[in-house]
Amino acid sequence: MEESEIGGGGGKHCDPFIDRSKVRILLCDNDTRSATEVLELLCRCSYQVTSVRSARQVIDALNAEGSEIDIILAEAYHLGEFKMLEFFDKKP
Repeated sequence: MEESEIGGGGGKHCDPFIDRSKVRILLCDNDTRSATEVLELLCRCSYQVTSVRSARQVIDALNAEGSEIDIILAEAYHLGEFKMLEFFDKKP
């Protein structure tokens, strides 16, 4: 996101009118029903959403377009191994 920050803190300016259509979310859920429900909700709220099902797909998406992703929603419990967390640990 640009200069605005949701939730306050840190003395930064909070903008309650963020253009949600410009916020990119990477959603990872291997449960088809749950992923569909969350995806539909986020899209109804005008967010740009990329949905994947595995930790490997999260890593691939971040390698391809990581600088454009603002939020990652993932339930690590369902991802089995913690490959995604290892990926974050390696990044500066």
